[in-house]
Amino acid sequence: DGHTCSLFPGHSLLSEPEPGAGGRTVVHITDSPKPPPNRVTLTLPVVNSAGCCVFAAVGQSKADMMKKLLGDDAPADPKDLPARMVRPGSGELYWILDTQAASLL
Repeated sequence: DGHTCSLFPGHSLLSEPEPGAGGRTVVHITDSPKPPPNRVTLTLPVVNSAGCCVFAAVGQSKADMMKKLLGDDAPADPKDLPARMVRPGSGELYWILDTQAASLL
């Protein structure tokens, strides 16, 4: 579904402001669309302040999503693919994929 941490597509937590602008560092979620419904997660501004972010995906079942996340066609609403919103401001971003997960790229 394109989520990262416990930040799910279309969820209001994707609009959390920077901590310096009154936003939180860690938040709880009680309405996760995937079990368990109650979770704790870093906010997107905090993730994007990391020195290094790493995603890993394996298997053919991930190929379509990897194409959506890493392909040229951006979604009309970025909040539809939260993992695509991970952009470390001054850090590095790595994708570790096996051949099957990368097969549509």
